[in-house]
Amino acid sequence: MEIGRLLRANGVEVFIPQEASCISACVLILAGGAARTIMGKVGIDSPHFLRAAGPGDDVPALLSRSKQIMRDYFHSMGVAEDLADAMFLVPNGGVRVLRQDELSQYRLKEFR
Repeated sequence: MEIGRLLRANGVEVFIPQEASCISACVLILAGGAARTIMGKVGIDSPHFLRAAGPGDDVPALLSRSKQIMRDYFHSMGVAEDLADAMFLVPNGGVRVLRQDELSQYRLKEFR
């Protein structure tokens, strides 16, 4: 998310060429683009940052807080907050490629 914030603060455009894919954490960087053009594939997966949770950690609370942080980030970038919800619904180890209508629905496509 910090990379996305830096891109936005510096007015950097993000372009995903037709032969390229933006998967996983790349979506967080994509969201930060001051302008976004997507010709290739964009895929979401379930966030991995809870692998370090230890014994006694309140994992449901950590998940809830993590999702809210992502929702707040997407909101600040003009992206639909429910993209974070969709990411958390992807089964662990899986990737879901977003359709063109979903790129528009989540306000990722052709942002300027």
